[in-house]
Amino acid sequence: MPKSRSKVRRRKERREIRPLSSAGLISFYEEFEGRIKVKPHVIIAMAVLFTLVIVLLRFLIPL
Repeated sequence: MPKSRSKVRRRKERREIRPLSSAGLISFYEEFEGRIKVKPHVIIAMAVLFTLVIVLLRFLIPL
């Protein structure tokens, strides 16, 4: 006696998709939408600017 399509569909809907951590495959399903998004070139520019400020302060205010 074949299973009805509704039973198969319900079974598929109930099944959770879990990460396969035992095989070394891990999926991260949580997406946090509230984070600040900054492009990589902005981070690099800020790091270079910060470095230049530190070097200039080192010359202007010797210890």
